[in-house]
Amino acid sequence: MRAAFSARLSRRAAAVLGAAALVLTGAVADAGASAPATASGPITKTLTYTCEFPLIGPSQLSTRIDVTMPETVKVGELMRTTNFSATITVPEATAQALLLFEAETIEGDAEALLAVDANGALIDVTLPGLRIPSTPVPKTGDLVTVARGPVPGIGVRAPGHIGVSVGDHVSKLTPRKADGSPTELGTFDLVCKQDAGQDPLLAKIPVTAAR
Repeated sequence: MRAAFSARLSRRAAAVLGAAALVLTGAVADAGASAPATASGPITKTLTYTCEFPLIGPSQLSTRIDVTMPETVKVGELMRTTNFSATITVPEATAQALLLFEAETIEGDAEALLAVDANGALIDVTLPGLRIPSTPVPKTGDLVTVARGPVPGIGVRAPGHIGVSVGDHVSKLTPRKADGSPTELGTFDLVCKQDAGQDPLLAKIPVTAAR
């Protein structure tokens, strides 16, 4: 819905997310009149997370991030990140536990954390409004859900590099019975912490001077 970056993110996220939103809003306003950078091919990154389900307990989930990012960007351009999706795989044992609560489908919303490193200036960014459509809970096998949503553009002000890394994610989920009513689990927040020892970097994008 981790290496040194992830540990830093978990400590700082609550304090800096509001400030990061202001920084990004200003950056977009500066660069909004300029053409965006041309997007390159898609990027895929798969990471594991430990998530705490109510009345079920912790479960290790796999999350595959698919996104298209620019190959390079110039100062004054708006760096666009498009086609963002997070494919979350819930293991069969946890899916079976959901079935014990009569869950036939599951749906909700998610938000993901990203860290942007602009020439050494670190900004923690939240991606709200990622939608998880109603997804059947399988009778056997893993439960696979896909969250999709927009990513804000980032204004670029100086040559160098912009690094974008993946952080934790949180989902607000509602399992439903066959008649559409909520299960005993109700609507709950599923907090997923990135497991240690992984490389969260999606891309490091060169920034060239404007011409």
